Amino acid sequence: AVKHLLEHPHLWKAICDNPSLIPNVVEEVLRYDAPIPAMSRTTTQEVELAGISLPSNTRIFLMYASANRDEAKYSNAEKLDIERFAQTTPNHLAFGHGIHHCIGSNLARKEARIALELLSQRLPNLRLCPNQEFTHVSTIVFRGFTQLLVEWG
Repeated sequence: AVKHLLEHPHLWKAICDNPSLIPNVVEEVLRYDAPIPAMSRTTTQEVELAGISLPSNTRIFLMYASANRDEAKYSNAEKLDIERFAQTTPNHLAFGHGIHHCIGSNLARKEARIALELLSQRLPNLRLCPNQEFTHVSTIVFRGFTQLLVEWG
């Protein structure tokens, strides 16, 4: 969230000026760039998926991140829109769905809100250090950065 907001300084300024936007920002960033973009599952019975029959015990790899960028579901899905969920209930798949919904999702949301509230109020002049290369942790499941360099003042 911090990286995306600081890449668009007008968005960072918006939450600094109006912290009530932060819950919507958290939901939009989860949709836009979920920390866990995919998950492996195993079919428990024969199932047809997109016209393809999959037998029981077939391992599949679900790309939540792809679903969260579906243009049929989200207009301008490739755009980070911090007001996207201002009038609607968030319906992204960042935390899975149904019986596979992440049990820690409420805690994760709360931690993100608190972090953004504190950073935006205490360090409103926060900005990305220039000329840094953004690299992700080398794993197929988690989408975190190896580092994110910021400066303020």
